[in-house]
Amino acid sequence: MRRALALLLAASMIWTAQLWRDHANADIVLSKVDVDPDGVAGYNPGTWKDTTFVLAIGSDERPGLDGARGDA
Repeated sequence: MRRALALLLAASMIWTAQLWRDHANADIVLSKVDVDPDGVAGYNPGTWKDTTFVLAIGSDERPGLDGARGDA
């Protein structure tokens, strides 16, 4: 049992280190999103081969709150 736990811990540490390394070496690429005549934003990235980060921003407005909060 202890060996399995130690193996799981070691594997998770290696995985975390690889994720951190990939994140630290990632390039930041900003792309313009074209808007069609109907006012709808469209983006066709083709085939995604690398990690893609998508930021979704909304509004968190509920009864009982003083105003709205950003929700991402």
